Order: sequence, then C-alpha cells, then structure tokens
Amino acid sequence: MNHNDCNILIACDQQYYDDWGIHLLRSIHHYNPFVNLYVHLVNPQNLNKLKYVHYSEEKIKFENYESKISYLQLVRFLKISEIFKDTSKLVMTIDTDSICTKAFTLKEFVKIAKEISILWRDSEGNVKDPRWLAGLITFGTGDFRHIFAETLRTVRIDTRPGKNKTDFPAIKVDFSQTTLCPLVDWKPGRDQVVLEFLKEKYKFNREYNQGFWMSIAKIKSSKGSVFLTLKGAKQKSEPKHLLQYNNALQKIEPLIVGIKEAFRNHPCPNLPNFKIVPWEDQETILSADIYFQNNILEQKRKKFKRYYQFILDSGKPFLVVESSIFRKNMPHPPHPKAYHRFSWWSYFRDEGNYNNVDCPSDRWLQIQKDQNIEIKEWRSKLKGEYILLLLQRPGDSSLKNLIIKYGTYENFVVSVIKEIRQYTDRKIKVRLHPLRQDWQREILENVDLQGIEISTNSTSKAHVLEGGKGLIKDFNEARVVVGFNSNALTESVCEGIPTFSLCPSSMAWECSNTDLSQIENPILNFPRSQWLYNLGYCQWREDEIARGDPWFHLKQIYPDNLK
Repeated sequence: MNHNDCNILIACDQQYYDDWGIHLLRSIHHYNPFVNLYVHLVNPQNLNKLKYVHYSEEKIKFENYESKISYLQLVRFLKISEIFKDTSKLVMTIDTDSICTKAFTLKEFVKIAKEISILWRDSEGNVKDPRWLAGLITFGTGDFRHIFAETLRTVRIDTRPGKNKTDFPAIKVDFSQTTLCPLVDWKPGRDQVVLEFLKEKYKFNREYNQGFWMSIAKIKSSKGSVFLTLKGAKQKSEPKHLLQYNNALQKIEPLIVGIKEAFRNHPCPNLPNFKIVPWEDQETILSADIYFQNNILEQKRKKFKRYYQFILDSGKPFLVVESSIFRKNMPHPPHPKAYHRFSWWSYFRDEGNYNNVDCPSDRWLQIQKDQNIEIKEWRSKLKGEYILLLLQRPGDSSLKNLIIKYGTYENFVVSVIKEIRQYTDRKIKVRLHPLRQDWQREILENVDLQGIEISTNSTSKAHVLEGGKGLIKDFNEARVVVGFNSNALTESVCEGIPTFSLCPSSMAWECSNTDLSQIENPILNFPRSQWLYNLGYCQWREDEIARGDPWFHLKQIYPDNLK
C-alpha cells in the first residue's frame, strides 16, 4: 500500500459545503496532505474549489423535504460505488459537519479502511439506543460498497428506525431486485435501516463513537480522536457543542484580529479565527498572527492613527479591506450583493497583494452579471470635444502617492492642467469628486480657467460610491479621461474611452496610457479580458465574505509566498 490508496470522500449540498465541508477538507489536508480528497456536490451554485480536491457534481430536483434530506444523507454512499468501482481502492467517508484534529499514518488508515468499519453508538453513559451511525464508514476490499449502494437505491422501507435497537423494522431485500425505489418515497434514516439489515452478512467492525477515529462533540469526553463531528442540527447551534469544533478549527487557521477602532464600515468574515476587538483587549490583540484593518494609515485623524501605526510597527502581516473596484449599479453596503475588496498590505494595485495573477474568468462574470456591467468596444476613432480630468476627494488615503509626487493636492491640480496644456489646446472639463467640493473649488480658483470648464454633473452627496448618470454624461463627450488613481478610471476603461492613469497604484493601470505627451495620440486598444478576470479576484460579495471566501483565496500565499 502507498499514499495513493488513502481516499476520503464527502458529499453535501452547496450550503453545507460552505458552512462545514470546506473546513473539513482544509483540516484533513492540513494534517494529512497525502490523502486523496473527493467531494460530490448536489446542486452547486457558487463553488469555491480547493486545488487539492477532486470535485464531482449533479443537479437534481426534489419533490419533498424528506426525500431531499434522505438523498443528501445517502448520496456519498452511492457515489463511492461509482467513483471507486475498483474494490481494491481503500476509501473512507465521514459526516461533512466534522473536523480533522490531528495527523494519522498510512498504516493506521489502511488498518481501518481494509475492513468494513462503521461508527457505533455505544450504550454507555446516557446513550439509550446503541446503533450503527453513518458518521464514519470504510468499505473494505469486497463488494460491500456496491451492495450497500444497490440496497439503498432499491429497498422499500415503510417506517424509520425507532429509538431502540429492537425498533428497527424487519425488512426483506431481494439482492436481485433491480426496481428502484422512487426517490420521492425516501425517508431520513434510510442508511441506518440498511446497515442494520446488512450487519449479519458483512460482520461490521465497530468503530466506537469515542474511539481513535471519531468523537462526537456534544459528549464531554470527546477529545483526542482524529475527527470531531457535530452530528446533528442541534449541536450546530449551541455554543457549548461548537466550542470544541471552533477550537480545532483555530488550530489550523491563524488568529486574525481587527482592532475595532481601525475597522469600520466593512464586513468581517464569519469565521472562528477572525475577531474584531476593542483596543482595551490587549491580550487578544497581542496574540494575533495577522491583523485586519480597513483602509490604510495615510491621512488618518490623530485618534485613529495610533491603531494603524501599531499594526505597522508589529511587523506582522495584515489584511486590508476597502470599497469595491467595480461600483456601477452595485447596491450600497451593507447589502448581500455589495462588494468589498480584500488584499494583503494595501488596497493599492502596486503595493497590495491580491493573489490575482492570471485568474480565471468566473469571478468577473459573476460581478458583471450581478451589476449588469457592459464592457464597450474601444472607441476606434478619437472623438469627443474635451479632455476629462477626474479629481479625487481631498484628504483621502488614496492620495498618499499623489502627495509624495506633487507635494500638495493643489500642486497636483495645477501641475496636471499645465502639463495637459503643453500637449493640447483642447478644452479641459474638470469633474469634481462628489465629496468636499468646496475645497476643490477653492483650489481651482488659483488656476487659469481659460479653456477649462467645471462639470455640473457631479453633485455633492454623502456616502457616494459611484458617479452614476452624471459620470456617464461626462464620459459621453470625452475624448480622453485623465486621473491620478481615481476609481472612475476603471469605469472609463470599461466604457472604452482612452484613459490616462498617472500613478501605478491605479487599478486601471494595465489598460491605461501613462504619458500625457501622447494625449493627442493615445493607444486606443488595450486587451482587457485578463485585466477584468484579475480584478474579479480583488473584490468579494458580502455573502462570500461572511463564509470566508476572500480569506481562503488570500490564504493561498500565506505565509511562504506573501510579499
């Protein structure tokens, strides 16, 4: 036997995968990376796949709730018969609402998996109904996996198993039976009835519920087993039962702490290893492996600055959450379909790390569908009557590099207008940022406004995330768009307008002109597909954030490849 013979399969629907399955798979891989992992998904929708897991899936319509629950309980046994037709292949299946707590050896796996081993609920303590449980099963090397699956498909059971062993219904099964029992007639507990029926034929090996391989979390003595299972909906909602599960999960995940005073206006993943605590909780803050903050240090008011500076001075890695990149038609947060971007170190394109090189198209296609974003053809011929200059909110953290380059916000405005004037005499339309417009107008009073028009399409509104119809009006007659690192530059590229980004921190940089001396002859056709795909892996929907998707994506480069 070798490590290729160690196979573990789980099966569930999308919700169960998001809530429990993905953590189980990660924990097994963490302690036992040699194991071949398989998962079968029923009716998947928005699947976060792990690179080291083999996936299969199916779409099925259920006629009633009972048949749905029954099928989800049994589908792993059916799939094991299909995926591992070769009975020499050793395979284990366990409940999806379990967690792996430690490593095991090849020898230990082979010892249990070469036999038909099934979790046995003992009669010791307060357990009154000893019986076979499907929480952990191995299938040996004979025909049991196939007979079990065939019996599950064909047997007709009128009643569910009772609370006591003697209450199991007496069932008669003809193994030559080929008529399938209609799925609509399936009831929960079908697997336990069939296991009870087959026990005499196959002489199951009992794996006790407090044994080496599996413990049940609600039992106080449940410590030291390879797997810990919650075993039932009630246990998933009670903190005392979740405590052991969360403790086990935290051992394989770094502790990520956000300082409440440096974390506002953005959602936090609903994971046990993420904690948002006040500054007074120094014990938790100092024990963090990773910090979590919104925005970055620059331009912060004095009362907030100390917390950001503490994170920087700690020398520990930190995650940054910021407003989304694609904002057109997006609902204002908080909202399940609102997006936020997540990265290491910074939200700037050139200073943060989004782990987003050569990404697939799936996330961009989801964003495009969610927000009805149209990617227009590049304007093949220059048209439009003015140069559109985008200003940004004075004092915003996004202006960090602007201040480094130009000294002041006012110098930026004056310098860029002057540079544009060197290369074109076309009209310049200045679009003010919706916030702090009085400040921007005051700056423009010190500029020669000959040939300059201030757009009236940008109204002052609090909590504005996108330019809306006013921005589109300004885009319509723009010959080119110029900005430092404004988020509107990304929208300009999507509109197909030749765009000039003046800082590599701009998320539009890869599809932008960068030299204002070429403002009369800009590049008109940057490839955008891969740029869009990569940006899709920068931002995450609030329901995805809740289940931890951005962390699981960024975790792939932690700690070894984190730069």
